Amino acid sequence: MVADEHGSVEDIQSQFVSEAKQAPLLFSDLAKVELYIAETYRTRAFVELLQNADDARAKTFVISYENSKLVVANDGAVFSLNDLMALCRSGSSTKTRGAGTIGYRGIGFKSVVGIANEIDVVSGDYAFRFSKEMTKNSLNIDQDVPLIRIPHHIDNSDPSVKLARSFQQTHGVTTVFLMSGINQRIVEEEIRLFDETSVLFLNSVKTLNIDVPRLDKKIVRKSEKHAGLHIETIVSGEDRMSWIVAGQKNGCEKVAVKYSDNKIIASKAEESVIHAFLPTQEYSGGNLKLNGDFSTDPSRKTVDLDERSIRAFSVCTSLLSDMLREAVSNHSLSGIFSTLASNPNSSGRFREILRKELTACFRKKGFDIPGFDEVAPWDIRLAPDWIDYENYTALLSNYPHLDIELVKVHPDLPVFLQWVGARMLTIDEAIEKAEKSKVSTIGCAQLIAKCATQYRFDMTDERLKRMLVANILPTRKRRLSPEKYANEQLEDDFTTFLTASPAKDDIIYLFRKLNLPADFLQQKISSHEPQLICTKEHHAKPIPFKHAPAIKRWRSAEKNALEWLQSLRGVVQVRDVSKSNVGYDLEVLYQDGHQYQVEVKSVKDYRKEFTITNNEYSTASQSGDTYLIALIINSDPFEIRFIKNPIRSLKLEKRCERWSWICEEYAEHFEEIFQEMGEF
Repeated sequence: MVADEHGSVEDIQSQFVSEAKQAPLLFSDLAKVELYIAETYRTRAFVELLQNADDARAKTFVISYENSKLVVANDGAVFSLNDLMALCRSGSSTKTRGAGTIGYRGIGFKSVVGIANEIDVVSGDYAFRFSKEMTKNSLNIDQDVPLIRIPHHIDNSDPSVKLARSFQQTHGVTTVFLMSGINQRIVEEEIRLFDETSVLFLNSVKTLNIDVPRLDKKIVRKSEKHAGLHIETIVSGEDRMSWIVAGQKNGCEKVAVKYSDNKIIASKAEESVIHAFLPTQEYSGGNLKLNGDFSTDPSRKTVDLDERSIRAFSVCTSLLSDMLREAVSNHSLSGIFSTLASNPNSSGRFREILRKELTACFRKKGFDIPGFDEVAPWDIRLAPDWIDYENYTALLSNYPHLDIELVKVHPDLPVFLQWVGARMLTIDEAIEKAEKSKVSTIGCAQLIAKCATQYRFDMTDERLKRMLVANILPTRKRRLSPEKYANEQLEDDFTTFLTASPAKDDIIYLFRKLNLPADFLQQKISSHEPQLICTKEHHAKPIPFKHAPAIKRWRSAEKNALEWLQSLRGVVQVRDVSKSNVGYDLEVLYQDGHQYQVEVKSVKDYRKEFTITNNEYSTASQSGDTYLIALIINSDPFEIRFIKNPIRSLKLEKRCERWSWICEEYAEHFEEIFQEMGEF
């Protein structure tokens, strides 16, 4: 007999046998309930055993085959009599919810019924077996009985106990489950489908050793501090994935964002779930993970939105809002906004809940953006696509806006802010603010072109009056308002931009409404003579790569261009700013301080036309020789060519269907971007 100060396995067995005899129909019903639990927890038996191991403060969790038995073991605290009682009863776990343990229902262990028909448990001084045949013999009945209800003591001479004791010594574990009559198909399916991020929010377990035929793997969770960040890295064979995890010191609520190459990235849809310590199948609302004391259905697949779950979600959202504010104020956590902006139309009930919760957080405390403290998203004006970023910044110098350096660090920030309430700068606001701003000559032209198209059929007296007094006419001597204009000669860049605009007819109409001369707008555009930049055979010089670029056919042209540029010797950094509406896709920084703005265009071959937008045209005009068009044939083999200063180098044809500039002939203007910087 194995006993402790409170009793023995035989005592518990006697108690449950007595209960079964007193209520045989109820005992028979327990068998059906057990089967239902096993089906409900299908493919989650190992996850439940992993949870129990973590609650026992185990560091190591092992799955193996020994002598045709499936062995699941851990090195946590050994069984107590109370643990044994909780294992036998349904819904009587010794664990209290909110006390730092994962399980609390006391029914998860019953999931192993789906993979085995007999289970031996050896832990500390306890050795017992769950067996339907032994239970039937104890009750002298032949009807169905539950597997996990009545424990049967087995002594040290039993082969299973010997095997378990040997396994304990060999693997350094304390508790061993040996399962017989294995459903091998279900076992293999569960191991194959095991979500390796299941270990991310565990309190204790660090290593999982899975040693089964065809499915061997070792999963290790490593924790480290780096630059003030808590990073959890999950290693499985040659695969590694890292997550930045943020949470309260004494709370279970945590937020995890995927981390790769010193940057946060959006996690895959199947990874972006809510964890009740272990993963559910509930989309978190963003491409990230949330963990907390969430209530779930028995299978842990779906979150129940009770008071406890709502509170847990609110705490997680507060943690996330703190991370977002820190990212903006410190220009840190690059990529974090991609987790919330990458799938703005994602389905799932928590997407809208997350937006509302974040909005409530920002109502209490806003963002510290350059020049402004604690600004709510709805007080920020975002850059529209009809004006270049430099002039957008000039217009809003005294009003909350996103400066270019912040957007370069967080190109997804504008999309996120729009999701939580920020608005685009309107033309009415722009005209009002132009009076006291240092908007450039091109900026004035952009304002007038936008007014012409937007107000053509909606020109109210108030708007006309506002435009008449706005200083938006750049002459060669000074900046004037239309009502003070007296036939001074307008700046050449201003007239050239308006003359080339696809909205020229609308601009003529606006000029006449403002009593301004429109003759220059009716002149034909004299095209720039194409300037030959490079007459050498392309790739005449060997490309000075630091390493071979990892070009992938399935990647977008922008991603492959970024990879190609990052591989060049002398290139320090390449930033993807394609989502920030700054008029180009990539920003390239060389070690000598040179910076280039690269707009990526994909073509099928170098005889096909390509298009640049009005925003790209304006930005290229402002940037001059630092603006590059990268023309890419994104196939096998991958090809990339560069054209510098496309506005001056190319003959561009304006077409009105999408405010676009079309180029059909460009092959003679490819630039060797990879040559020494001094040769440009």
